[in-house]
Amino acid sequence: MWPHVLTIPLFCLTSPTSAAEVDADPNKCKIYLAKSTIPNAGLGVFTAVDIEMNEFIGYGDPAIPIVDIDFHNDASAVKEDYHWLLDDYTWKSAAAGPDMQQEADKTSAYISGFGALPNCHMRLKNIRETFNEYDTAGVTRADPGIGAFTGYHSRRTYSTTSIDAGQELFVDYGIEWFLTRESYMGFVPLQHSFPAATRFLEQFDLNGFLEDIMFSEEKEELMSDLWDLIVNFPYKSRSQSALPKDLTYARIAVEEGIYEAELLQGTRSLDDLEKNGKCLDNIRPGNSTIPGAGRGAFATRFMPG
Repeated sequence: MWPHVLTIPLFCLTSPTSAAEVDADPNKCKIYLAKSTIPNAGLGVFTAVDIEMNEFIGYGDPAIPIVDIDFHNDASAVKEDYHWLLDDYTWKSAAAGPDMQQEADKTSAYISGFGALPNCHMRLKNIRETFNEYDTAGVTRADPGIGAFTGYHSRRTYSTTSIDAGQELFVDYGIEWFLTRESYMGFVPLQHSFPAATRFLEQFDLNGFLEDIMFSEEKEELMSDLWDLIVNFPYKSRSQSALPKDLTYARIAVEEGIYEAELLQGTRSLDDLEKNGKCLDNIRPGNSTIPGAGRGAFATRFMPG
């Protein structure tokens, strides 16, 4: 969920507009990098078009083998006597496919693009990735370009549910990823955290609380302060972290469920993405037109100089 560290985003309560126009125009960006809708989670990936279930997204990512990192640094990861900058962005080699494990004694995979950019939200997971394909684009050991690029490529990303334009795309980091980072990330809500949060919302009468003893304006201000106290209570738990942080979204969660409230918070307007985001699908990978160069990048639309 949180390998990046930036600032708190603005949430959008309204559905994004003009998704059909974006989808119909090949020159319009379809995937954006922008501020995540998860507070303090940095950057995230968003779709600017509606996506159907089991639909491929993007063009596929390369995977770069990281081989015997401890051995090559004359160190031990167990003793933590050196810092590996890509530690939060590598996968087990099996995630790239069964062959990468044979590259060395200890192998991990650095996977760029969808392997490193999306955040994780345990309730809103909506994309998964396939294995990489492997070939060296016709480059052999006799060519000077061998070893200058990875043979593992085309790790495709696909949707596990239908996704509306404007929604943030979330992968599954796995529970262990958060448990091993609890000392500095705190109690990030996991899948089992939400039922308890839902029961609390059902038992805590947000709309009827103080109804008979206070005027509406005074009650609203007190309710907002009380909700802030609840979600920021110093004795933390994962179920507490699963509660909506804002009273407005807490009321939506009471009426429609936490999932629906989270879905609203996980959406940004297309205007906001176009204004503040960076397009991620201006280029696509492919075999280079230069003989012996392996794989390269190609423009998908006109890009002014």
